[in-house]
Amino acid sequence: MRRSGEKLRLGAFFNPTGHHVASWRHPQSQADAGVNFEHYAEIARTAERAKMDMVFLADNISVREAHPDALARSAQYIANMEPITLLSALAAVTTRIGLVATASTSYNEPYHVARKFASIDHISKGRAGWNLVTSGQAADAYNFSRDEHYEHGVRYGRANSRKSWSGCGTAGTTTRSSATRKAASFSIPPRCIALTTRANGSRCGVRSTPRARRKGGR
Repeated sequence: MRRSGEKLRLGAFFNPTGHHVASWRHPQSQADAGVNFEHYAEIARTAERAKMDMVFLADNISVREAHPDALARSAQYIANMEPITLLSALAAVTTRIGLVATASTSYNEPYHVARKFASIDHISKGRAGWNLVTSGQAADAYNFSRDEHYEHGVRYGRANSRKSWSGCGTAGTTTRSSATRKAASFSIPPRCIALTTRANGSRCGVRSTPRARRKGGR
């Protein structure tokens, strides 16, 4: 039952040529949609005009495992842009809609994800979002110089170690409010703390950025 004050959040899931496996063959489809920025810009602005809350880009880090003849008949997850780069470009042609993309915790370290999405968050003025996945294909490992994919327990262990910092929006960058020319200080020590990312429970972390202190504490 809907509770008072709750709102339904709507998002547009972009699958370049459409969600049907043969949609790229329709006469009115954009067959090269996966690598056509104007296409993405148009549907992102359309979703924004429709008052949707976000657009979402799924991603994979290897070509789907299937028979070559089957792959040749599909445009889905075959020819598509790297989502972080694409979201950065979409941020420049939209003003309000949220920008969300997938990033794997199996093949990214915490600092990598934090810095990339924080950069988009600054570029878009607070509109970035991260879809956390662990990656499921054995072929994913080959693109990262591994002989085999992480086993299930390791993948989800890595994912759980990253959830604690997934809400950090300033890693790898400096907070907009902290630089003061008059004080000749780019960050203000009383208002900022150093953010440290830590992977898999390691004893040492990577100090990446100042973060604004909250009122009444750290």
